[in-house]
Amino acid sequence: MTEAIRAEVGYPRLLPCHPKPRPDELLSSWIVRTAAANRIAFDSLPLGGRFFKIRDADVNLSGKTLECLSKSTGISSDRIRQLSLMSFRGVLFENNPPNAALPPWILPIRTKGFCGVQCCPQCLLESPYYRKVWRLAFAVMCTKHKCRLVDACNACGRPVAYHKGAGLLGFHSKPVTRCRHCATSYTDCRVEAVALDDDALKLQDCLESIFERGSITLCGVSLSALSFFEGLRILGRMLLRRPRGLALRRAVRSGIEDLSVDRATHARIEFLSNADRLIVMRCLAALLLEWPSNFLRACRSANITLGADLGRSKFRRNNAAWIFEAARALTRPGCSKNGARYSKEFRVQIVALARSGRSVSSLAREFGIGKCTILRWLSKVENDTGSSKVASCNKIFVDPMAA
Repeated sequence: MTEAIRAEVGYPRLLPCHPKPRPDELLSSWIVRTAAANRIAFDSLPLGGRFFKIRDADVNLSGKTLECLSKSTGISSDRIRQLSLMSFRGVLFENNPPNAALPPWILPIRTKGFCGVQCCPQCLLESPYYRKVWRLAFAVMCTKHKCRLVDACNACGRPVAYHKGAGLLGFHSKPVTRCRHCATSYTDCRVEAVALDDDALKLQDCLESIFERGSITLCGVSLSALSFFEGLRILGRMLLRRPRGLALRRAVRSGIEDLSVDRATHARIEFLSNADRLIVMRCLAALLLEWPSNFLRACRSANITLGADLGRSKFRRNNAAWIFEAARALTRPGCSKNGARYSKEFRVQIVALARSGRSVSSLAREFGIGKCTILRWLSKVENDTGSSKVASCNKIFVDPMAA
């Protein structure tokens, strides 16, 4: 049977076995189950006279591959498209990512250097297929069984990678439930129960419900799902970015355990393990509680200001204006009310200190200004006034708030 299917060229025919996809199933999970039912390796599924080999079926699904899958399985193209992660477009992310790039909030399926996919052992025991929500970065628990998700095999410690070849499994009837390296069943993994009042569990429940409503109300203000998720991701980057990320995490939750792996250079929640993302989710839940009071209190404790750490252009680009509106109270000394430009009096003061003998580096550290910014102010004064007195800076700088 396999050789006959492999010899098929041109238009794909209907495969002998074509299991129906589950309502919340992940596309790659359904493809692996279809290949196993026909005793074909996942990366050798014949579609249109060529073998099915793409980097990430859940994200990079071309129109030709979609058509071949539809004709080989008898499932409509619209139904198959709903299985892919691109069905979250307009909710989790706005545009299609470039080739080989992951959209925001999507966990990488390629495990080299990062953690892999995650699963709930009890869900796999009841129904052996992978849910779409398991590839989302904010999903750290199973809301049905109230337990932590698993992202590695308990026996060998290798990441969950059901999509990679057969390994030791051969043509196993349920390849998605077993580790491809040691053939241990993921359903036998230890399950860590979580408390019903866990902040991360409550936040995850809220985030999953946004998919149905399409919006969320925060302190009486209705926000679109896209705007809220983009703003939430910015908060996550703040918690991971050096050097103030650790200070912000400790300010949010006193005595909280720190991240086990230092991924602060990436500052992306998608590249963290399940244990580290659980810490970030609990911090995010604390920041959103009584918004924006807890957020402002934690930022002031971590010495985070609007001018340096929360640039205005970033929030315009990411459509997260609700964070910028709350962060107006974090305007650093010397900035104008919009938090984006420095007042005339402050610039005159800095230039005067610099020309009186203070080094640019010491001023930058003391006032939290970039050295390039101070040098630009000095250059502007020297070009316009030459060797005139520092007091002439008042004639050069124009107050940005003046009408």
